[in-house]
Amino acid sequence: MKNLAEVTKQLHLCIEAEFIKEMNGLKKREKEIQDLIDKLIDLTEFRTDQENTVLCDLFSNDSQRKTKCLNKYEELSKVLKLSNLKISCQRVLSQNHHLDYSINFKDDEVYQFSSTSNALVIYDLSGMEKRERPLEGEFMETSVLCVLPDDRLLCCRRGNSFLFDVNRNSSTNLEVLVYNIQNAVSLLENGTIHLFGKYDTSDHRGNKIARNAYLQFDLNTLRWSFKKGLNLGELSEDGISFAKFEGRIYATARGSEYVYTYCRKKGKFIQIFKLGYGSEYSKLLFEHRNVLFLLLSSASYSRTTLYSMKPNSKKFFQLKNYNSNLRIVMSGIMKKLRNSLYFCCDQFAVRFDPETYEFTTIQLNQART
Repeated sequence: MKNLAEVTKQLHLCIEAEFIKEMNGLKKREKEIQDLIDKLIDLTEFRTDQENTVLCDLFSNDSQRKTKCLNKYEELSKVLKLSNLKISCQRVLSQNHHLDYSINFKDDEVYQFSSTSNALVIYDLSGMEKRERPLEGEFMETSVLCVLPDDRLLCCRRGNSFLFDVNRNSSTNLEVLVYNIQNAVSLLENGTIHLFGKYDTSDHRGNKIARNAYLQFDLNTLRWSFKKGLNLGELSEDGISFAKFEGRIYATARGSEYVYTYCRKKGKFIQIFKLGYGSEYSKLLFEHRNVLFLLLSSASYSRTTLYSMKPNSKKFFQLKNYNSNLRIVMSGIMKKLRNSLYFCCDQFAVRFDPETYEFTTIQLNQART
């Protein structure tokens, strides 16, 4: 429960400030004010016993439990006419959304679900091990769409979406997506997760065809919205790659010769950099240590090229050529750990060193059970 005492103090100060603003108009309601102050005093004492579960409720991953707790203060604010109380409290909570009283999420682990058994696959980057944790329920062939800011996994299985809590091995059902989303790429911006992936459907003859999907997931309401298209101009939706850098969204794809950036005024992606490489090259954008990297890899030529864009720059510059095909990086799960960036895929992990620009392939040992 590290740092929660400081957050509690901030919440108390926010509420106290609102009392000062409204004190002149609340003299006739001294009893209501005193009752509220008595409840707030408990928040200043950092206790988590059964008598005081307010902190546990405020920072719970159970959305219903958290909402119920916040609604209590919303009702009190209506009684006392504290118009800014809810806004102030939500600001403090949003600034500290990463805190949780019970979650001990490990920065050195990457998660996905097995395609052959009902188990959670865990890549331990510190020990360079791969292990599987058996699960109760139906999880085989579940896709991890993205990791939420509170470290829960947003998942999809047979068109059903749900949140999975790694520490508790528990799931919370969300809306039915109808389509089973695969190979998802996600990007978080302003409380919304932009998600791009593929799903299988059938044409009028019953033939299975793959289509692209663009969805948005609202972190506040935990609801989906299905968008019609990506609106990427000439950008192909095949093998798409996104990255956020200096507050801007960049994109490229296997079938495109360009890198694009999203223009909010025009509401579409515009070309900013011509690569000169077509569909024979896989492309990956990723940000690390305040540098935007672009990796091009060709299976035909067994060649890979790395580009970079530094802050306040509008161009990519070539950094290094590799006499190997790094396609594992293109399909791997990305994870930042200390000074390095890791791409995990099945039995291997590829470590990227931002100092030397070297990619090192590491065998992940099967952990003993």
